[in-house]
Amino acid sequence: MNTSRPEPTPRGVKIQRKSPPQTPRRIEKRPGGKPKKALSDEDKETINSLRREQERLTEELEEERQQSEKMKNLYTGDLNYYTGIQKQAFTKIKSMLSKANQSDPHIVEVIRLIDLYNQQETGFIPDTPRVAQLADEAREAEMATDKHKRENRNLKQAYKTLCQELHDLNDKIAEAETRLETITAKRKETHTTLHNFIEKCKQREAAWKEKVASLEAKIEAQGE
Repeated sequence: MNTSRPEPTPRGVKIQRKSPPQTPRRIEKRPGGKPKKALSDEDKETINSLRREQERLTEELEEERQQSEKMKNLYTGDLNYYTGIQKQAFTKIKSMLSKANQSDPHIVEVIRLIDLYNQQETGFIPDTPRVAQLADEAREAEMATDKHKRENRNLKQAYKTLCQELHDLNDKIAEAETRLETITAKRKETHTTLHNFIEKCKQREAAWKEKVASLEAKIEAQGE
């Protein structure tokens, strides 16, 4: 009687079992259809660093604008100040000449020039040497007759005071011109610096945008 026995399983041999079918993992997708992936710490730090750099550049630009505005106000203030000094000086001169002989055409001409100057808003400056020449001619005309000797003495004193006033005025004008030249040069330098700074900001902004776009493209590529 033949009996069949099952063949023994070799020792140490594992029996492989079939694994149950795996359910595909659901991946959240962006509206564009690509999987969403969080930024790494390094990417976040890069973006934050770029933003901080942009804020710093914006603050520097604002400081340059404020400095330029201060220079503009200083220039305007100095111009108004020295224009006022000129008008006061010529008003005094006119007051002195008004006490002299009004029939002298030279004195009348000087007064006319002073009135013309006072009507100007842009600081018209009469020809200083011509004012002195006209005063000399007026003095010589007064000395021609005995009738005007008394007036001549007053005119000589007025002329002496006038010369001193003109001398002081010329000193102040020279000082004002020197200061205005310095301010103008500084303003030009500030304008050039500001222009270069703005161009530099534009270049940095373009580089920043390009880097951010490259980083976004890299992130999207990694998520595919």
